[in-house]
Amino acid sequence: MELQNPNQLVAPYIPVIKAFKNRYDVQNGNALGYREGQVPTGELKFENWPKSIGFGLATTGFCVSVSQAFLLDPIFQILIKDRGAYAKLVSIDIKEQYYGNCYSGTQNRWHTAILVQDSNQNFIIDLTCFQFGNKFANKDIWDFETWEKTFRSPLDKHVIVDFQQNVLNFLPIQNMIKTKEFDSIFTENALHSISTITDGERKLITDFFLNQIEIINTKLILGNINKFDYEYLDKINKLLQNLDFKTGKEQYFVMEFINKKAALGWVEKFLKNDSILQQYIILSGSIEDSCQYFGINQQNINKESLEEKNYVILEFAEIKGISVDFIGKLTTFCIPYGIKLTVEKENIFNGGKILAKSVGLVEKKTNTIYIKCSN
Repeated sequence: MELQNPNQLVAPYIPVIKAFKNRYDVQNGNALGYREGQVPTGELKFENWPKSIGFGLATTGFCVSVSQAFLLDPIFQILIKDRGAYAKLVSIDIKEQYYGNCYSGTQNRWHTAILVQDSNQNFIIDLTCFQFGNKFANKDIWDFETWEKTFRSPLDKHVIVDFQQNVLNFLPIQNMIKTKEFDSIFTENALHSISTITDGERKLITDFFLNQIEIINTKLILGNINKFDYEYLDKINKLLQNLDFKTGKEQYFVMEFINKKAALGWVEKFLKNDSILQQYIILSGSIEDSCQYFGINQQNINKESLEEKNYVILEFAEIKGISVDFIGKLTTFCIPYGIKLTVEKENIFNGGKILAKSVGLVEKKTNTIYIKCSN
């Protein structure tokens, strides 16, 4: 299906949102209050009634009931049906900067809005984001990626799927396994070969590679870096300058994704960013070692089954980078966030090409994308 201009796509929804806000029971807050068990026909207690539309749309704690009220609005339901679209509630954990206290006094760390799929495109209707600041007043419609980057915590464990059960994000699954070989004692001891750093700095480097790198990569990919993260990364990058800088050949970085859409989303963003890394990557001397380090079942790579997990493999014929062999025998190099890789268009291909050459069969699509690159 051909994609529509986003402004044209959401245009029919704007008057429906306006009409909803003008409903009498919305104006007086009655339709927006929290009902027992979140049942639309349930009892609305006086203390759970926002008393006005302004209070309901701008006060923490009413996001679920407001979103549900609009989702069930008869005119909205007619619009959805006429356009052959879909809509449902979705929830996320929010960034710390948006934490607030509900009208009931409890702390709020999550948020609910409406996911709409129309003409094969996803967008968010969020009628209560005004609670996060005046700059969001009347910002009722968002493209999904902007909404996610703005509000979603990088540590959020909610899984948001579209109406075909595709997970809506492009983060690699980060399952780095930590055996005794990779524990802090081993790594800190190995770092004593670097004489230009202190014991405290060795602990900081160890903690980054064994514990923090997954969280930091998630924040970087989603664009959720705050000033404290920048200060932390500035400190880490300065420490990394003390590590050995080496050259090597035939290095690999394997990423596992929950489905094909997620894998293609990562590749698309990588290319749109001019092949500049949006994360720190840790390389290994073989695909087998990379899979073992990240807890990936190598037997699942390059299979013809496209509906399950998918993979992206960065392959370096030659490389210059920071040596991280102090982590263990499975790891060789680290390439930091922000480094531009050299990638030729013809060096991005489906793994079916490799499979066809190795077994002499007709080329078929597999669940793996290979990217041959250099730095």
